[in-house]
Amino acid sequence: MAARKFFDFIYLLKFVAIILITNSHFKPIYNGDLKSLAFGGAFGCALFFFCSGFTMITNEEESFLVYIKRRALRILPTYWIFLLLSGEWQFMKHWFCWGHYWFLQAILIFYCCFYFVKKYFKKEIGKIIVGLFVALIILYIIMPHNKWMVDYTLHQNRFTWIYYFAIMLLGAKLRSASPRLPVNGFWKKMVRSMLFKYMFIPTSFFVVYGLKFFCTKFPAAINLQLLFPILLMAVCYVSYAIYGNLKIQNRVGKLVKQVANITLEIYIVQFVCISVCSSFSLYIRLVSVVIMILVSALMLHWLSGKILCWSRYVK
Repeated sequence: MAARKFFDFIYLLKFVAIILITNSHFKPIYNGDLKSLAFGGAFGCALFFFCSGFTMITNEEESFLVYIKRRALRILPTYWIFLLLSGEWQFMKHWFCWGHYWFLQAILIFYCCFYFVKKYFKKEIGKIIVGLFVALIILYIIMPHNKWMVDYTLHQNRFTWIYYFAIMLLGAKLRSASPRLPVNGFWKKMVRSMLFKYMFIPTSFFVVYGLKFFCTKFPAAINLQLLFPILLMAVCYVSYAIYGNLKIQNRVGKLVKQVANITLEIYIVQFVCISVCSSFSLYIRLVSVVIMILVSALMLHWLSGKILCWSRYVK
């Protein structure tokens, strides 16, 4: 029973995450005055890294090579199959997850670091998270920060990678914990209400990006951008506290699970799909890009699954 509820919670967060990540890449789709609607990627990435840490199970007796092989086989073959089919294989740097595929590069590096943290410093994860945020502050002071840069994923100093890994570790730490919100009385009833559960994620989203809007509009407050990663971590913590026992049912629930199961493929195919559909008229490209991404992701998921099964059978 506990396992089912846990996975329902993860399905929901991954579903929300991939929608926001995909939307943040929609600038060519929205185009013109609507380009500002293409945001939310940092929020989505935080949820996804949290889910990755929460679902990560490591066998303490398992060697590093066996551990990383299993995780690389989930990502790289699917990614390379798509490169071959789409023609992006011509750009050799893409084979190593560079450019707009930075997320795949980051998750593989995080997996490597995660193994050693879980194996040798499992009891010190909380201290490591604090240490990462101290390093974040130091790096922020050293770097030019007169403009908004806290969620710039392609920054040469990989600034965002520090707090994304901290959020991943938070997910791992909460796997064996039951976080409680420090509220009583009226607030406790409100937190438990369905209205609060429905409104928490959208409200948190607007609070997080309200901070970004405020900092970019008022340069004197630019240092408040350091609150951005802290808010993202707080959202992940509270999300688990209020959605941990969530039950996903009915047809909508099945759709959420189906989309959550192909988040990797959706991320991989979306850049090419967006490029193809960006030349259509506004309403046609909005509909066509969503359909094309979902269909392409499902096909890639099926094809990569068949190829991996075949390769294991051959061996």
